[in-house]
Amino acid sequence: MTETQAEFRRLLRATFADVPAAADMILGYCSATETWDNIVDGDEVDKGDADANFRWLWQELPVNPFFLQYRESIIAQTSLAIDAWDFSDKAPEARIKAFDICTELSALCLYLIGGPARVRRDSPKIREGVLALLRENDKKD
Repeated sequence: MTETQAEFRRLLRATFADVPAAADMILGYCSATETWDNIVDGDEVDKGDADANFRWLWQELPVNPFFLQYRESIIAQTSLAIDAWDFSDKAPEARIKAFDICTELSALCLYLIGGPARVRRDSPKIREGVLALLRENDKKD
């Protein structure tokens, strides 16, 4: 794990300290999305990370209390983010990345917890954190 990734994890944990299950879910989605992106792009995939992500998807996500409470909204949002990511494959200038799933899922969770005021208060720092991850990823390419 890079320092940027560790910093993002700390940021999410602090932002969602009042709802740790939301932080767990977002971090799981982000990790699974990164592994999926690496597979799709033909990048190296760490077998331990892949194993952990599949176990999370099949064993932890289905019993996460935040996911269970808001699953319809979460499934809709992630489906839309995946659709946008697919569009970007056809139109790279759109610059939609897998990281957008992390950004928009975080914003949705903020909204579900505290409405527009919580989004306005906390989403800018999460968007900055995801942007730092994206910049770090761009340096690898």
